[in-house]
Amino acid sequence: MNKNPEKESFTSRSGQLIRWLLAVLCLTGVPAALVFFAVYRFYTVSEDDLKLTFKAQLQRAANEAAGTLDQEAFWSRLFFEQFSSFEREKTEPASILAWLDTIQKQFPGAFEFIAWSHEGDELTKTFSDEYSTEDWQQVFSYFTSNTGFMVNYQHRDHDLAKVREILGPQLIPTMMGAQNDPERYALAWLDSSFKRPPITRYFISTIAVVIRYDLEKLRQRSGLQYILQKFADNSRLTLGIVSVETDLPQIIWKSGDISASGLSQQILAQCETGSHNFLELPRHYLGYLFLAPGQRIFAIADKKYDSFAIFWRSLLTATIYLGLMLPFLRYTWNTMVAGRPGRANIKTRLAFLFLFACGIPLLAMVVVSHEHNLQMRRTMIAEAHQSSTDMILSFDRRFLSFLDNDAVTIDQIIDNWARQLKSSNELTAANAEDIDQLLKPFKTGNYFVVASDSNILIDRGDVFVLKGNLDSASIDRAKTKIKREITTIVESDVIAANLVGKKIMSDLNRVEISGPILSKLEIIAESLLQQTMLEMTNSVIGNLGSINNWGFGRINDLSFIKMISVFTPGIVDYTVMVFWRPILSQTRFINKAIPLTNRNPHGYKLIARNRFNDQYVPEIGSQAADLRKFASRLGARPTEEIELINFAGEDYIAVGFNGSNVSLFQIIALYPLRNIDRIINQQKTQLLLFVLFSIILAASLAQILAKSFVEPLQALRNGALAIENREFSHRINGVGKDEFGEIATIFNEIMVGFSELEVARIVQDSLFPPPGFEHGDFNIYGKSISMSELGGDYLDFFAIDERHFAVLTGDVAGHGVGAALIMAMAKAGILSSPHLLHAPAELMLALHRMIMASKGSNQKKIMTFQYLYLDSNSGTGLYSNAGACSPMLIKADRSASELTLAGPALGAFSKAEYQASNIEFGAGEAIVFYTDGIVEARSQSGEEIGYDGFKKILQTSYDSDPQIFYQNIYAAYSRHIGSEEAQDDLTLIVTIRKSTGNTEENSPKA
Repeated sequence: MNKNPEKESFTSRSGQLIRWLLAVLCLTGVPAALVFFAVYRFYTVSEDDLKLTFKAQLQRAANEAAGTLDQEAFWSRLFFEQFSSFEREKTEPASILAWLDTIQKQFPGAFEFIAWSHEGDELTKTFSDEYSTEDWQQVFSYFTSNTGFMVNYQHRDHDLAKVREILGPQLIPTMMGAQNDPERYALAWLDSSFKRPPITRYFISTIAVVIRYDLEKLRQRSGLQYILQKFADNSRLTLGIVSVETDLPQIIWKSGDISASGLSQQILAQCETGSHNFLELPRHYLGYLFLAPGQRIFAIADKKYDSFAIFWRSLLTATIYLGLMLPFLRYTWNTMVAGRPGRANIKTRLAFLFLFACGIPLLAMVVVSHEHNLQMRRTMIAEAHQSSTDMILSFDRRFLSFLDNDAVTIDQIIDNWARQLKSSNELTAANAEDIDQLLKPFKTGNYFVVASDSNILIDRGDVFVLKGNLDSASIDRAKTKIKREITTIVESDVIAANLVGKKIMSDLNRVEISGPILSKLEIIAESLLQQTMLEMTNSVIGNLGSINNWGFGRINDLSFIKMISVFTPGIVDYTVMVFWRPILSQTRFINKAIPLTNRNPHGYKLIARNRFNDQYVPEIGSQAADLRKFASRLGARPTEEIELINFAGEDYIAVGFNGSNVSLFQIIALYPLRNIDRIINQQKTQLLLFVLFSIILAASLAQILAKSFVEPLQALRNGALAIENREFSHRINGVGKDEFGEIATIFNEIMVGFSELEVARIVQDSLFPPPGFEHGDFNIYGKSISMSELGGDYLDFFAIDERHFAVLTGDVAGHGVGAALIMAMAKAGILSSPHLLHAPAELMLALHRMIMASKGSNQKKIMTFQYLYLDSNSGTGLYSNAGACSPMLIKADRSASELTLAGPALGAFSKAEYQASNIEFGAGEAIVFYTDGIVEARSQSGEEIGYDGFKKILQTSYDSDPQIFYQNIYAAYSRHIGSEEAQDDLTLIVTIRKSTGNTEENSPKA
């Protein structure tokens, strides 16, 4: 049965089209989809990072805003932190006043102030009242002894009544403490009738300021707006305050324009009713958090890439990929469907296949790895944040262990010290000095040693003698010999310590105190200790051997109490009471523990900030703005929000809180982000190494294919190019013993013949002298340029003796090996006839006979020749010509003439005669030997240079330097022929007598 050709053709083309479509799908469609999703995922992950940053910033803004809801705390904190910064940086008064003026303009009518210099000169007063400058000077004088900062002002006498009249009747030192207390920032309310405004005072090294606050403005929340505006200016957020006291939420303040965001009351109501704290708007992010009853805070931030932009960027990238693949689609269509041969070379096709074999999986791996690294970085940052939180909480608890260690050490020290008391029934000055030295390293405040049955007591290294009964004891000033002043406070502390110590020891020793005295002691105890004697005794016994908060009278600090039995076991003889100010013990712990903690291999930095004087351990310098801002936001517990700050030029994860046990300090941990980035970078490096390994593997496979297929073709191509470039030494090796090897063998055999020609050319080149030559008063420069591998022109110039030298040229008819042999023969004839070098005519005849003798059936070439024998001192010489072009004589004035002398060419006739002509050169005069290659040179239009044209070239090209003269001639020759190839060999020799020396100014004479 016959088959239908048309049906077979249709079936074949359908199969070809299906195969083409499958190839396009696999090699173009699938990769394009991968590119689309890779780019889409890249931008989506970037937006996810932006969301996290936005939420963290909103939470920070809310935290800072919460601290300003109390307007009084806002003002107290704002000015305290700013004046602390002024003190730290020793800011000039003018700058401080300018800042205060700026704040006044931002908060019209909220406060007013008066300022003095450090010496007490009034600088400015922004309000008017009934008090004079002198009256306010009394206020300045009062505060010089209660500055609120650790600065030195000379104390001044003042009229306290006048100060209270100005500021308020409740003015006492303790009323001013809260304004600088981070635990309870507050203004000083010195008038309970509210007739006078509350105040704060800031006396620092460079300026003294008292600020008064408007009562009505304190009821407003202007501080909240100030903090939010300041936060918004330093971030990419637009912040606002929302009131929810109406049916629909109302925006009552915003930091910037939000019209482009599309935020509406309905969207805010959706957040409020649905308890949403985050929403995505078409082009913005919306955050919504609780601020206070009836008020919310919202934040708006622009999306970097909205969904529409991400989609079109991804689509554009995929489209660009498809555009790059168009040549592939056209190539595969031509070869697979249209049946036309492709134009792509083999290496390009192999490279394309390997690109897809390796590139597509690598692209997928890079995309997945990028997202994995981002997720891993987030996880590691969260883990580092948690570990830093654990570390600072642990560090805070370590203070208790530090106190326990101190307690054990002090207990041992007191035991050792107590042994010396057995030798004496009374406490002595030596005992006091010894215990003072032993306790000094612990930075103690007060300490007391009270005897059970003696009126002698030790306080801070001094021995006090008491008089009177227990209930009416006082210091016997006559018997107490100490250097320090015994003030009422000192006496009160000593009496209280004596009372407490003796009462406790009497209870422990079961020594009864009479009823009247005991009743009187109860009254004294309650007035001094605000507790009964029983409660006092129980608290002391409960704190024995440990360091805890306990005290009496004005002392209510950390304390350590120990009972000592010296003489009789079971009977307490002495009570030792040691007290510390919390700031001193906490500072000692901080200074000791932080350097040890900071010696860690992970780069953790632990920093403590004194909450009252803004001092840092270790010192952070004045430029750590991010760290100071972070410290100002800390609370009683570490926050869950992750914050990144820059410190000392490096990024850190920051965690901190107001110490619980180390209550006077803020504890801050900084974890270096470089630790996390180093791990991520290691993974990126591993991925890069894997990619490089894959590329190397693919390249190795490509190399294997190239070795067996592409490289032999390339080797044959390079061989063809070598022939074109006359590189006859080139050989094809290492292509194997297949069909490529057979072709390479044939090629190498052909190249052997070409190599022989190359060797002959090298031999010929060796016959030529170097282009430059100098002899006596003459400079010579000459070259021969052949139009073929073996030229027929010959030139030479050489010294005959110290005074004479020769210049010669020859032109063998034709080119190739035969011409080169004739040239070599002429060279040999000259070298073998040193006796004829001074006689040009006889030398010509000898060369003629030599060439004639070498003529045969295969060698019939003739040679034109000319020879010049010169005396380099006198400038005279002999010249002979055998059919060569007449040399040109050029004077220094650029006039030119021919030196004509007839003579037959060498080897032309069996009988030949040659003549010699005398010649003499003047200074700067030249003779130019040349062959007919330059005279007969044709331009693109076919015009020859000719003898007249050559003579003009010589006249315009003349230079006293023969090399420059030659170059000028050659340049003119090159301009004449243009892009035309040279038709004949070109030989030029320029011989010039130097323009200086003992030469006569005569023209050359023949």
